[in-house]
Amino acid sequence: MRLCTFHLARFSKGCSRHCNRTEKEKAMPEIAIKENVLGGEQFCAMCGGFMASHLGPDLFMEGTMQLVCRDCGREYAPHLVSLLDLGASMVHSS
Repeated sequence: MRLCTFHLARFSKGCSRHCNRTEKEKAMPEIAIKENVLGGEQFCAMCGGFMASHLGPDLFMEGTMQLVCRDCGREYAPHLVSLLDLGASMVHSS
């Protein structure tokens, strides 16, 4: 995903923060990997499904601490789910 590096003041017509994003990318939710400090049973911020979360790295809506389940993560950010899976496999193998 390419982000615009120019500030709004540089453009007389204006420019969104993500001006180079495609329409599909604009429609996709922003998901990030963050440290889950709560764990426990919670609801997915995207689908509302009930999920059991664990302490450690997890998927969240960008800019919030709202969890995202793995199913929604696989649909909207498969690369992040792959990173989490890779990290988990490295921890288990060492």
